[in-house]
Amino acid sequence: MNTENNTSPAFIPPLLTYERSIPVDPQWLKPDPRISHYVDRYWLKTEPRVVARPEVECNPVSEMEADWKKRSGISTHTTISPSGGLMGLTLPESDLNRLGMPSALNAFAFIEDDLYDGDFASRVPEFAKEKLRKDIRIIHLQMRGKLYYEMLTSDEEIIRFVEKYEHWARLEYGEEKTPIDFKDMDEYLEVRMLNGGIDSYIALTIYLHHLDITDDQLQRAHRCSKLAYGNGILLNDFFSCEKEWITHATADKQSVPTFSGVWITLRTHDCTLKEAREIAKQRILSDEQEFLHERERVLKDAKPGRDYEILEKYIGYLQLMYSGYFVHAMHCPRYIVEKESSPYFPLPEHTIDTLPRIPGSLKKGTRSISQNGLEHHANGSIANKNTTNGYNFSHIKPEEPKPWLLDYPTLSDETTMEPCNYINSLPSKRIRRFAIDALDIWYKVPAASVTTITNIIEILHSSSLIIDDIEDNSSLRRGRPSTHMIFGTPQSINSANYLFVKSLEEVQKLGLAAVVIYTDELRNLHVGQGLDLHWTFHAKHPTEKEYIQMIDGKTGGLFRMAARLMRLEASQNHDLDVEKLVTLMGRFFQIRDDYQNLGSKEYARAKGSLSDLDEGKYSFMLIHALRTTKDSQLLSLLKLRSQQPGGLFTPEQKSFIMKCFGRTKSMEYTLEVLKELQKEIGKMLVKLESGPVLRGQEENWMVRAVMARLKLGYDVGGYTIYQD
Repeated sequence: MNTENNTSPAFIPPLLTYERSIPVDPQWLKPDPRISHYVDRYWLKTEPRVVARPEVECNPVSEMEADWKKRSGISTHTTISPSGGLMGLTLPESDLNRLGMPSALNAFAFIEDDLYDGDFASRVPEFAKEKLRKDIRIIHLQMRGKLYYEMLTSDEEIIRFVEKYEHWARLEYGEEKTPIDFKDMDEYLEVRMLNGGIDSYIALTIYLHHLDITDDQLQRAHRCSKLAYGNGILLNDFFSCEKEWITHATADKQSVPTFSGVWITLRTHDCTLKEAREIAKQRILSDEQEFLHERERVLKDAKPGRDYEILEKYIGYLQLMYSGYFVHAMHCPRYIVEKESSPYFPLPEHTIDTLPRIPGSLKKGTRSISQNGLEHHANGSIANKNTTNGYNFSHIKPEEPKPWLLDYPTLSDETTMEPCNYINSLPSKRIRRFAIDALDIWYKVPAASVTTITNIIEILHSSSLIIDDIEDNSSLRRGRPSTHMIFGTPQSINSANYLFVKSLEEVQKLGLAAVVIYTDELRNLHVGQGLDLHWTFHAKHPTEKEYIQMIDGKTGGLFRMAARLMRLEASQNHDLDVEKLVTLMGRFFQIRDDYQNLGSKEYARAKGSLSDLDEGKYSFMLIHALRTTKDSQLLSLLKLRSQQPGGLFTPEQKSFIMKCFGRTKSMEYTLEVLKELQKEIGKMLVKLESGPVLRGQEENWMVRAVMARLKLGYDVGGYTIYQD
């Protein structure tokens, strides 16, 4: 580690034969002089590489950053480094035809970081905070929606990355992070793996390199993924120390930044910043060595041929990721902070007690971020005797009050909420949340009201999922056991009903007019669900018209409730009526769900194979098949379902039904209906935007992104294997 700066480092032999990248110019293996006080050179064993044509990334990133500045008036720290773009250095072997748009979204994530994680917020005067919550949020939603839309309409294979990115963004920026007193680096990295975007990065790696990698192969390489991504996290922490502390101190927060390996080390080791950085450096080097050992183990156990080749490529790309991050960070403007830029600039010799803070801050030297709660002692009369009227009270100590004589606070709902918390923990596409964001672009609803409306819709949706699974006798929800399969039917029903109380509490925050909307659409939802259950129980098949009316109540109800509440709370465009648009979106969403249930292998893994058939539901395809076929066998089979063990079809019966769908071309018919609905929604969107209320305003990119995302999946096949 004492190699001089002018000596070329000795790198380990490369794992891959590189096709699209070149070695990093040696000049970029030395740091920007402004950070040379803590890093003198590139010190990893892996030779870093960079994409051969950096403009493929840099141009769209620069355009996105310029667009942000034009819209918001806010400058941002660019992710373009003199040594190259972030993705060009961390994923240098990427297909250049795929690199551009994900690079822009990746760079946009750093703007989101500044926007929500303190850097920008800490510089905004208090009187301007409402502007941050409204105008800037709308700009942010529009730009993210536009990036999603452009990606999703250009390449359907990118959907997995977009889904993983959305999940990560929700964890990272969707709600304020709860400070955690991490006890050590290992605990910190485990948590950061969950909310730090590792799944998003893996999905992006697969997409950019056209990797046909299986879940089994990813599992075998999982340790390599964690070590590589963990090093990326620690390198980010290593180079962002000054930036993180200045943001932290400016906001007058206590202790030290909680989501930083270096600052956690400074707190837990009671050392200087310089020493904490050195500990982080040694951990990075140690993990790189472990990565190399794990790499050899995985490849040694791989099967010769295709299995070995795929794993070799994937692990090789992981290795380039953290090495590229190092080079990028040494020259990236985001991480280069000069001492004169802030009175809170931390020096290498600073400890937790000597770090610069706001003068007079009460939080100076606070070593823990946890708060001391007040101890509560219940007071009451002390019983002088152990017996009363012959009854034995010896189990109550003399100094303890009798529990039946005390006043108690309201019972905690913690137990009641357990099934609800479980259903909320399951994977979700959160389409309704995105729909609310899309409507907010038009209505510009105050931030507090948006939060309330979102809570109402998500609470009711969770309640409906719990009840639906019980009523449908469904054992799976999103690939996990349904709520009643974990907590039992009685407790699950009670919890689902309790959510109506919780949602009404939220509605009351918006006033009486909101309660009227709430009860109106809640009625529609239950009437629609009642029809669905009636048809199933009596094996009575509805007409297409009746089915659409049911959808408008059951599925469209929550979409319409959200739209009507957003309009009620709007600060602009009060005359904009979008009920017809969201009703069509509800129809599209439900019929697409029907189609995916029978035609998607991924849906089958999450919900169960052909689960709608087992539940006896009348899907759009089934209604078409019953209307089209002259054969009574299909109807007879449906009537027999409830008489079979568990009310389930056998695999052979399911195969027979799917063959009927093949003969009647019901899947193809449904697909055409979906396309027509998609087209009509697009027309209505254009009509609204060119109408008197919205004329002259920008297109709503969030609505377009929602529909573009839902459009994908048409081609997720599987049903054809049942055809004759």
